[in-house]
Amino acid sequence: MTVYSPASYNELIGCLKKSLSFNTPLAIRYPRGKEELPFKFDDSDFTVFANGGTIAIVTYGIISSAAVKALKKLNDDGINVDVIKLNKIYPVSGKLIETLKNYDKIYFFEEGIRKGGISEHVVAYGNIKNYRITAIENKFVPSATVSAARQKLKLDADSMYKIIKGEN
Repeated sequence: MTVYSPASYNELIGCLKKSLSFNTPLAIRYPRGKEELPFKFDDSDFTVFANGGTIAIVTYGIISSAAVKALKKLNDDGINVDVIKLNKIYPVSGKLIETLKNYDKIYFFEEGIRKGGISEHVVAYGNIKNYRITAIENKFVPSATVSAARQKLKLDADSMYKIIKGEN
């Protein structure tokens, strides 16, 4: 089954339109929260926001905005980082695996459960080395505003920045 994870309303509309032409099961994952950046729908497996980095941030869905914000801040600090925004989170793309092999260090940020999550699937499928996964551990997440929950779970732009800088 194909699973899309749009990062904006534009992408959600594109996914819904695309779903009309699918003859196989399709799911669209759209979490809580408001969009911050109006990403355009891209039917490819993933989109790379490249800056010639040797470090990659891999993420999907609505927290892709936080990754792009972290990218800008890191680049301003002279740390060249690329963001790889997964448009389709399942099945894992062979082209994605080949792309990830070009990076020295990979940081996954996932607004989902870590154990058995998309990041672990990518790492296992691609035999990826030198990575870090920041995702939700399999435990109760207390009720909070979306921004407070993301901050506590280290899925906001400032936390991403600090993790990659080695401050967290």
